[in-house]
Amino acid sequence: MSFTLLIIDDHQMIVDWYKYVLQQVYQDATILSATSIAEGVAHVDHCTRLDMVLVDYNLGKGDTEAEIANGVEFVHYFRRKFPKADVILVTGHEGTLVLYTIHKKIVPQALLLKIDVTEDLLKQAVQAVRRGERLYSMHANEGLKEVYKKESLLQEQNVQILLLLDKGFKIKEISDTLFLSESAVNKRIAGLKQTFDVLDNGGLVKKVKEEGFI
Repeated sequence: MSFTLLIIDDHQMIVDWYKYVLQQVYQDATILSATSIAEGVAHVDHCTRLDMVLVDYNLGKGDTEAEIANGVEFVHYFRRKFPKADVILVTGHEGTLVLYTIHKKIVPQALLLKIDVTEDLLKQAVQAVRRGERLYSMHANEGLKEVYKKESLLQEQNVQILLLLDKGFKIKEISDTLFLSESAVNKRIAGLKQTFDVLDNGGLVKKVKEEGFI
């Protein structure tokens, strides 16, 4: 059965490789491609049928009115028009908190780390998704398992606090960004310090990085 697939990656060489691999298996498929957010949005806006999107997490700087900054935000835009379409998201980010954030925000049918992607895995992912199955690559699964070991990290605001601390945000800046009181931010950070057995914010960020969470 034929289907229509949209591939989006900001590197033309990668797009061409994806198309080459998948066209070997799906000669009857309609495969569209884009190398920028704007091109991807144009396809979504003008197409009447899209059954699947294969999109990279990093798509460069958004240049559309939709202000789409990455693959997750593109998927949200895509699903507003094609809510029943399947999503395969590829990312080079190996930090487990990034993987967890992707997983929680869009729950893609397939989540592939670039270090895992081979010709066979790409074919397997599309085949699995078309059968109605979910496929996460080996390192994606391992990363998510690590997050689930730290229950405090399953709270979205704790994840965001750690990511902002890593970017150098001060407590007041985190408070303003997440619409939390400074005391609430400090309380959450105290709990995270206890979880990771560290004494200060710098040690918390260092430990979280050492354990591969960011």
